Amino acid sequence: MDYINTSVICTWLGWLSVGINSSLLAYFVFGFFAQGYLRRYRPVLFAKWNMMIAAGISGGELFLLARWL
Repeated sequence: MDYINTSVICTWLGWLSVGINSSLLAYFVFGFFAQGYLRRYRPVLFAKWNMMIAAGISGGELFLLARWL
């Protein structure tokens, strides 16, 4: 924890929540949840559903982006 600067991380996460970058914040939040919690405490669920959920999130985001443009 000595090498993590939380103020810089929070500043950049704030920039990721507005405008064209708003989808990136959801990617990071869900990615940290999946890699941190599911991999550690629910490895069977992680192995079974990781690729399916990642494909669903990516496809859904691309669909919404195409509809918006």
